[in-house]
Amino acid sequence: MERLKTLELCKKGIIMLRKISLVVCVVGVLAGLFFCGNATAAKKAPAKAATVAPSAEPLIIGKLKHTVIAADGSSGKVLKISPEGKIVWEFSVSKCHDAWLLPNGNVLAAYSGRGVGGAMEISPEKKIVWKYEQKGECQSVQRLADGNTLVADPARGRLVEVCKKGKIVKELKLKYKRGGHALMRYARKLASGNYLVAHHHNKVIREYAPDGKIVLEIKTKGPAFSALRLPNGNTMCSDW
Repeated sequence: MERLKTLELCKKGIIMLRKISLVVCVVGVLAGLFFCGNATAAKKAPAKAATVAPSAEPLIIGKLKHTVIAADGSSGKVLKISPEGKIVWEFSVSKCHDAWLLPNGNVLAAYSGRGVGGAMEISPEKKIVWKYEQKGECQSVQRLADGNTLVADPARGRLVEVCKKGKIVKELKLKYKRGGHALMRYARKLASGNYLVAHHHNKVIREYAPDGKIVLEIKTKGPAFSALRLPNGNTMCSDW
């Protein structure tokens, strides 16, 4: 009787060992597949660039002898940056995409927000000393030699020159296929009296005569952002 009990226990032990062995084998196979799969994926996946910690030093290469004006549309600010790369002055301007440091020390900036846009002039003491507002956004502004201000008005497909009293003294209708927000980015009045306009989603730079006639057209590969007439007569353009 004792012998039968012993044999029965041996059989149960053998069955248990077989089950354990089977489980171990299955786990081993799954583990192998998992690690092999990860290794293959690692080979196929492109290597990630090393994360660079933000530098405490100014991101300035080279040397400057003057202050830089920066229109920071993402944070809604216009900034003065010293030659050493330090922010020495800032003012909150909604969606500011264009800004100038004027000869009198004031800052001229374009702004947009909540269905209105325009241009404002800010003193070093951070007081708004002049402002022009229009319905719709404004992404380009320029103080002209005669004291008027060139303002982009994409909602109406035009450029306007505004006097110190805030009245429109000149209007230039633009030619385009797609208007509104995508109509233009930077617009500049040239010394010749013509206007250089970057038509954004139309992917073209156009130079307009004062009567609205197109005298030059430069197509860009991507949405046009800015154009600058160089002293040698060439035109430097940038696109998206």
